[in-house]
Amino acid sequence: MKLGKRGLLFFTALMVSGPAFGQSAAESASGKVFPAGEQMVIAAALWEEGGNPMIARGDEAVAAAPADAVHVTVTVYGGSGVRAVSIPGGSKFMPPPNTKDTVVYLATGRLTANLGGTVTELMPGDVLQKSGSAANVYEFHEDSVIIEHYVPSPTK
Repeated sequence: MKLGKRGLLFFTALMVSGPAFGQSAAESASGKVFPAGEQMVIAAALWEEGGNPMIARGDEAVAAAPADAVHVTVTVYGGSGVRAVSIPGGSKFMPPPNTKDTVVYLATGRLTANLGGTVTELMPGDVLQKSGSAANVYEFHEDSVIIEHYVPSPTK
C-alpha cells in the first residue's frame, strides 16, 4: 500500500504520540519498532440500541450481537495504540463515544462521515479528527480499511 505525503505525515504523528498500553517495543533514541508478532486481531460488532451506539468485542460477544450489527475486524499493533479496522462495504454505524479524540486515516475504500451534522466525503489518503464525545455516523460505500489512533484534544 502506497501512503503518499498525507499518509506518511499521519503515521509520523501517530508514532510521536507514544504507546497506548505497556507492551514491549524495540526502542532507540530515534524511535520505536513494534514487531508484527505483537499484533492482536479482535472481532467486533457495532449497532445502535435505542439510538445509542453499542459495540461487542471478542468472538463470543460478537456472536451474540444483533443480526443487523456491522461486523468488523480490528487489528491492534503492539503498544503503539494504532488500530486498523476492516469494514465491509454498505456498512453504516455510529462509532461509540469515548473520552479521547480519534484521528482516522482512510487507507482504502470510500467513506461518508457525518461529524455532528457536517457531512464529509473521504477518499483514500484523507484524514479526519473526531471529538471523542461527539455523535458521528460513518457510512462505508465499499470495503474499507481505516487506521485510527487516540490523540490529545486540540486546545480550544
